[in-house]
Amino acid sequence: MKPGAVIDPAVKSDIQAALTRAEGEHGVRILHAAESGSRAWGFASPDSDYDVRFFYVHPRDWYVSIFPGRDVIEYPITGVFDINGWDLRKTLELSLKSNAIVMEWLTSPFHYRSDPAFAQSLKDFWLRVADRKALLYHYINMGTRQVDQNWRTRETIAVKKYLYVLRPAMALRWLRLRGENLQNLPMNMQELMDGCDLPDNIRAEVHALIARKANLNERQETGRITALDAFADHEYTEAGTLIASLPARKKNFAAEADEFLRRWVF
Repeated sequence: MKPGAVIDPAVKSDIQAALTRAEGEHGVRILHAAESGSRAWGFASPDSDYDVRFFYVHPRDWYVSIFPGRDVIEYPITGVFDINGWDLRKTLELSLKSNAIVMEWLTSPFHYRSDPAFAQSLKDFWLRVADRKALLYHYINMGTRQVDQNWRTRETIAVKKYLYVLRPAMALRWLRLRGENLQNLPMNMQELMDGCDLPDNIRAEVHALIARKANLNERQETGRITALDAFADHEYTEAGTLIASLPARKKNFAAEADEFLRRWVF
């Protein structure tokens, strides 16, 4: 799914209703809800789920209990809907660890609801505390989780798995080329490619792979693509080398995170 694509209005209405029910069932306020997963990444299949993710906040008294409450809301997958979210305190804790998913939910091309002031404030906070070295680790781990012991010897690979290895590789390249400028780190594959100064042959191969997935179910396989294998290997190797050269972050932003939380509880 390319930037500019839209979510079917009937589907969006169902998602909005589910978010409203979640607020009522859990006594929370949803501050931002967006599409994640393959639809937002730009390579959905006809049978892809809707991966709805959100940030929410509890009333103030919830945060001063002796026994901390559960900090996620999760629902069983129902039909094509996979819906869950993170409490704001958890979100801030993950931001302090430079968790890229926080920014990805903020930069998703599909928002189901969002408080503009909150979204901008969280984006500004994340950019202030994010550490490039930690982000490189994040995307290396995301990609290598997809590579099992048979990856290099298989003659065919699921198209979905190929793209799940390539998107982190693109993010690693983006981070390598952009230096310390983390502004607008994209989650969408096309936007990542636009910021990666890709060789024409790699861009063409990825576009062809995305086009194939758009017409296949999630389990369909493809033959090995030598250029993409080499590209992914190169980017993961380059990222590992870059990590070794970067210093560890020393500044502590916990006090700023506490202040952020206090501003948004109700």
